[in-house]
Amino acid sequence: MFPAAVLGYVLADIASGLAHWICDTFFRENTLIIGPLFIAPSRDHHRDPMALTRHGFLERVGNSSLGLIPLVAIPPSTSTAWETFLLAAAAGLLLTNLFHRWAHLEAPGTWITMFRRAWLILPRQRHQEHHRGEHRSIYCVTTGWSNAALEWSRFYRIAEWLVASTMGQHGATNRRGRRPKNS
Repeated sequence: MFPAAVLGYVLADIASGLAHWICDTFFRENTLIIGPLFIAPSRDHHRDPMALTRHGFLERVGNSSLGLIPLVAIPPSTSTAWETFLLAAAAGLLLTNLFHRWAHLEAPGTWITMFRRAWLILPRQRHQEHHRGEHRSIYCVTTGWSNAALEWSRFYRIAEWLVASTMGQHGATNRRGRRPKNS
């Protein structure tokens, strides 16, 4: 059961990284439907990192809950390990924006500070690295556990190159409205 729970939590971390990377890298803030719902809040968060701390609980958890839609489509199973995996992934996804918010707070309280120090949720100092420079790394915001592997493998750079090369000149536009760098 424990390995299944850890793997589910890691899946939530990776999913948070993919969502964060997509919002930081592609589309524009005025893109139909997704622009105002996802892209604009992400970009606003970079212009004002503390903006995330001023959103209400339902707004934070509401956006995160959309990540649960694929999990709801999975048929029920008789496997306890599988159900544990899905429950841990769902919990991690649902709470991702709350953990992200806490990574921005200097003094969030004793329990949250303990969880951050234990790396059970995203540590503040690690997330601050994302906010330095061009926001082109350290995207996973549930725990941050997956960031090192995704950065080491150049996952995001390769994925940007694949999107740009398969969708053509106008298919992939980053936060500045230009094609991503092939770095």
